[in-house]
Amino acid sequence: MAGKRRTVYFYTGEETNNKGNVKEWGPAEWERFFNEYNEPWKSYFLGKNYYEGEVGESSTPVARYFHLLKPRSLHDWPEGKDARGNTKSLGVHRKALGLSEIDEYTYLLPVEGTNYVAMFRSSAGPTSVAAAEWMALYLKGKQKSRRFVFKPVLRKNAKEKLQSAVGVRSLYVQFEGQPYGKSESQIEKGVAVAASGKGLAGSDNMKINFNITLDRTQKEGLAVDWLLKETGILAKGVNGGLPGAHVSRLKVKTLQPGKDGKIKVEQVDFFKERITVRTEFGDADEAMDSNQIIAGMYDAIRKFRKKSGQ
Repeated sequence: MAGKRRTVYFYTGEETNNKGNVKEWGPAEWERFFNEYNEPWKSYFLGKNYYEGEVGESSTPVARYFHLLKPRSLHDWPEGKDARGNTKSLGVHRKALGLSEIDEYTYLLPVEGTNYVAMFRSSAGPTSVAAAEWMALYLKGKQKSRRFVFKPVLRKNAKEKLQSAVGVRSLYVQFEGQPYGKSESQIEKGVAVAASGKGLAGSDNMKINFNITLDRTQKEGLAVDWLLKETGILAKGVNGGLPGAHVSRLKVKTLQPGKDGKIKVEQVDFFKERITVRTEFGDADEAMDSNQIIAGMYDAIRKFRKKSGQ
């Protein structure tokens, strides 16, 4: 039987050390992390959830990967049918089934010979934001870092438009989650303040939207410069630098210098410009193991190399 088509995302990992120096992780950094990580299933509390991580190794193909788990609350366990056709939550029969918990998962697999890393997650698995927070806490525990982010790999067109822009005239951004902590972005600071309102703490599935639009005639000045700076910060991760929340939409109207000397407006939708790959995983009628997941990710990496030229 054919497998189920799923999406694999591609990122680069970026670490900021205690002195404020920024380094993009490459093969050497991932290799060092895999070799030094010797505390499997170490739990960290991020926001409202515990996350557990381990370094694993698949046999076919042979590869090392990072596996991050987020346990589901017992009241949120899915239902299943028994041999008689009766439907009940799996939690009701967890002792008979030998289950202690049910986890949502995320796999991280470095793309050999590059600074990229592939990410594959279950439908409600840990996001790239959660994975970055986990990495930051782990590295902080080793006294090596103070911040870690996963930056999505953008198509060349989006990078060039942001680099060539002389300003931004409008910005629309949507955040999802319950934000906490601090950020270098003024917009993200505003989101954190908005989400801290009375009665909002602990709200699930929260969405906060910001839409800033300048006058159509405004093509220079502090306002367009500030929006360009904020866009750069938000686009750096397209998952935000705000703990607990992530950017789920980001659209900007950039101001681009024309050949005739006039400024023209061009829109960039950063989520449409991310490089992702759809590929088949395992058998649609069978549960997948880690070998099948890594095999599917390897297939996605082959397609990614063709798209990106890497």
